[in-house]
Amino acid sequence: MMKKIFQQATLAVALTSLGIPPASATNTASQPQTETAPENGMTAGEDALDNAAVAAAQPAPVDPGVALMEQIDDWKSGAGSSLAEKAENGEIFMSEGIAVVKVTPESRDWADHRILAYKEALMGAQSQYIEWEGIRARAETLSRFFDDRTQMPSFEPGELQNTSKLAEVLDKAVALAGGLLDEKLVELGIDPAEFKAAPPEKRAQIFENSISEKIAVSARASLIGLVPVKTFEANDADGNHAIAVVAVASNKMRQFIYEMKNSRGDMAPVPKRPARSRCMSCSPPTSKP
Repeated sequence: MMKKIFQQATLAVALTSLGIPPASATNTASQPQTETAPENGMTAGEDALDNAAVAAAQPAPVDPGVALMEQIDDWKSGAGSSLAEKAENGEIFMSEGIAVVKVTPESRDWADHRILAYKEALMGAQSQYIEWEGIRARAETLSRFFDDRTQMPSFEPGELQNTSKLAEVLDKAVALAGGLLDEKLVELGIDPAEFKAAPPEKRAQIFENSISEKIAVSARASLIGLVPVKTFEANDADGNHAIAVVAVASNKMRQFIYEMKNSRGDMAPVPKRPARSRCMSCSPPTSKP
């Protein structure tokens, strides 16, 4: 027994002299290390999850264009609700345009670019009006082709931008052709015989070509009745800025502006209602007991 102990001690000294730790030291080093918790008491996974939750809670950047649309919707349901309702009922036309200011407020040219953005937004509203005027003019021109309006095919004005729908309406007009149709074609500069002999798609093209220029001129002239009624502005944290313009037009407004421009300041006053006469000496009738 003593000999065995002596041999183990001798082996341990020999291993130590060679730089090799004894078996007991090796076994200790190979044992798994206990994970030390961070000072805040959270593991690395929990800390990462917490950081992700904080980042998700931060408000997302709002696009100025989206903010403007929200402002317009709020205005239509609030202060501008009466105008929005009239537009919905077809009593007036309403359009809006949006433009982005090309520079940030720190730029020396900020004021100039802001004005340019307003003009661009107004042009956007005007282009919508011109398009609407063109659609309306097509519908009105076609409706005059029918002696009996009840025989006219039903359509929405916007559908007339579709060639096939326009051809369908014109084909019906030719099928019910009378003297009125020939007269209207001549007014548009269209040869009635050529028009009637053409296939439906060709008729639509002939009709469109004949009225497109007149519609464009008429629509641009009617811009005098389009009046801006509200301007909106929005920006984000990066200094990006956008402007929106809402404009409205009506037949009454167009007529008023036309008369004002052509009267050269000499406009007839609006006749006043006659004042109600009052008899100061008259006493109201009394009821009999």
